[in-house]
Amino acid sequence: LPSSQILALSPNTGNKIWVGTGEGLGWVNLLTGAGNRLSSLVNPRVLEARP
Repeated sequence: LPSSQILALSPNTGNKIWVGTGEGLGWVNLLTGAGNRLSSLVNPRVLEARP
């Protein structure tokens, strides 16, 4: 994720950092590097544009 797209970062909450971008909200696990986005907060047009 390019740093220019990050709008907000939260404190570490249980080994996860929450990341807010112009496309929505998601989290990154500090132990595994895995991440996930919350699709309910993501603009549907953004999802359609992705391969």
